Amino acid sequence: MNIKEVPPGTEQASESLGDSEGKVEAQKVVFGFRTMLIATLGLLLAAGGVCSALQGQDASPTSSAEKSPEDQTDVLIARVESAMRALKSKVMSSIEEMEDEQLKKDLKVPFDVIGRNEANTDKNKLRFKREVLAIGGHHISDNPYDFLYELRDIDDGVAAYAHVSRTMILGKSLDPDNLLDCLVIYHETRHVINDTHFRQGIKSDAEFAAYMRFFTRREGEEKMVCVDDEFTAYGIEIELLNLMLDGALYDAAVSGPPVDPEEVRALLNARTDQIGMIKLLIEFSEVYYPNGMNENGVYPRAFVNLVAANYRNLGYSLYINTGKGTQVPFQTENY
Repeated sequence: MNIKEVPPGTEQASESLGDSEGKVEAQKVVFGFRTMLIATLGLLLAAGGVCSALQGQDASPTSSAEKSPEDQTDVLIARVESAMRALKSKVMSSIEEMEDEQLKKDLKVPFDVIGRNEANTDKNKLRFKREVLAIGGHHISDNPYDFLYELRDIDDGVAAYAHVSRTMILGKSLDPDNLLDCLVIYHETRHVINDTHFRQGIKSDAEFAAYMRFFTRREGEEKMVCVDDEFTAYGIEIELLNLMLDGALYDAAVSGPPVDPEEVRALLNARTDQIGMIKLLIEFSEVYYPNGMNENGVYPRAFVNLVAANYRNLGYSLYINTGKGTQVPFQTENY
């Protein structure tokens, strides 16, 4: 896998085939009234739920004096889940006071998805891979919002989401006690939700193959991003940060004065290396507010343009989801 380089604060992960061709085999699986597609790629895969036909290696044995990678992942997962429950409890009263019912729902959903995933016994990717390899078969979860966690070094950032394997990648520098790191987890969980909705729009083997091609790339190939996915993730991240700051982002956009990044860093007890993330979110918020997302799910034009420009500057080709399991090039004037 290869972690894409994206703006400070969030990362989007893509599955990389490296030098292997990776044969895709799609088949239909019925969960109740809903038809899903699953695949095997010599990777951990998921479509709607979590499915795998894996090739890989077990975790390396360790001495009894140190925790295995599996156990280290368990510890970090538990800390992340606890921290997100704590953050939810801090902001829930403010969410409930909001008049916009759709926004209230949207703000709650990432917390709910993380909470439901606590019951996912296969959420530790290392253990999941080892156990599925041991039985030599597939595993399917009938919860379309299930996802996995993996502890891994990340070059720039503390968390990322890998679409193909439905994996929340937790950087080894992630500190669940840090509020801005929790905000990144919240952002990445929005990608989990968007990915679930996207997969549920897949209706054919051809559409599934297109999904796999888009989110699986080799080194040196075109860097692509579904930028509308980022509009959603950044939009809800800004809304949550605004609540954490008692409405300061909204107030600054409406009547000023501008929000001071250093004051935000001090208020949230953020690390010095997080000032770039804070500045980016403030910059986005200045064009996101005062309107935010409207009832039709449309974002302010200036916000769309700014997020798109950031990804273009990072060397990405921009695409949007069609709602039919495929992607088309993004054009600002047509979005």
